[in-house]
Amino acid sequence: MARTVWNKTMHDRYPNILKRARDRAFKEANSTSIADIKGHGPKAMKVDVWNGLVDHWLDSKWQNKSVAGQKNRTAMPAHKLHTVGSISFGEHKRRKEAKLKRRVSFLEVYDDVHKKKSGEYVSEVSKEIIVSVFNFVV
Repeated sequence: MARTVWNKTMHDRYPNILKRARDRAFKEANSTSIADIKGHGPKAMKVDVWNGLVDHWLDSKWQNKSVAGQKNRTAMPAHKLHTVGSISFGEHKRRKEAKLKRRVSFLEVYDDVHKKKSGEYVSEVSKEIIVSVFNFVV
């Protein structure tokens, strides 16, 4: 059970951990080039593992995917609006279940994180998704 919890936690948090490590490496290397951060990984990670990650990030396939993601996030800012900050959907779901002492659906979590305190949706896109995908009447 502990291994399952660990794996789920790392699945949620590891991308953010790597992003922060990469940002620290850029500062340490005093550079904005990914190639320059080799050897500047976190102390808890072996140098060859870090350098392998850097090689992965330098790969054109990863670069293209990263650029495409950046363009998508920039082109559709309404699609990324939510109201729970950096809390993951999984963590928000766990907190809501603990508070309500029952299982909650993905719909309930989605609905919560895309509404302002006033009860209105953060964007028309969020409202449309609730209505069309979840067949929910608002």
